[in-house]
Amino acid sequence: GGYLTSVWMPIYMNSILDPPVPYAFGVSLFAELLGWILVLPLMGILSDHIGRIRCMTIGACALAVLGPIMIWVTAFMGSNNLIIACAAQTTIFIFLSMWVAPMTAWLANTFPEHIRLTAVSIGYNISMSIAGGFSPAIATVMVDQFGASSPGYIYTLVAIFSLIGLYSTPILVDVSEDDAVEVVILEDDAQSLIPGNNSVRQFPELV
Repeated sequence: GGYLTSVWMPIYMNSILDPPVPYAFGVSLFAELLGWILVLPLMGILSDHIGRIRCMTIGACALAVLGPIMIWVTAFMGSNNLIIACAAQTTIFIFLSMWVAPMTAWLANTFPEHIRLTAVSIGYNISMSIAGGFSPAIATVMVDQFGASSPGYIYTLVAIFSLIGLYSTPILVDVSEDDAVEVVILEDDAQSLIPGNNSVRQFPELV
């Protein structure tokens, strides 16, 4: 969804829609600033309060429903209207940020330490190269074959697969969840957090 929104949508608004969205690339830049760059830290804070999985679920579900609607709004109401187009793209970015902000912490909690870096890098880059790399091309073909608003359903499809992956993956530790074990570290135990001091063994309930 990120590549589709940040890379393809400016071209879509500028070169595919007729009439085009005025100042399409500036509109996209402003929408990314409002709905992505400024919102990501806020969504990270939100995920710390309500839980990473819950935050990601809300973002994915909202994107599955609102993604096609926002593309439709851009195609049929935002064409030649930069305010509507910017609002639609900003909405997509906001719900994308609900997924992306807690995702890195969630990924880190998915794998044990001895394979974490390799597993995350392989999984993340393969998924981004396939889904992110091909989604702009697929969206362009969909416009030709099924109409100007049809690429919105890519959000729905990706959100469904993302939710399946989210709920089928075991999590080692997620201290942001409501049922997580609360760990209180006293000042005398600060040395146990130094790398190499086997800090996990100090807290067997987290294993």
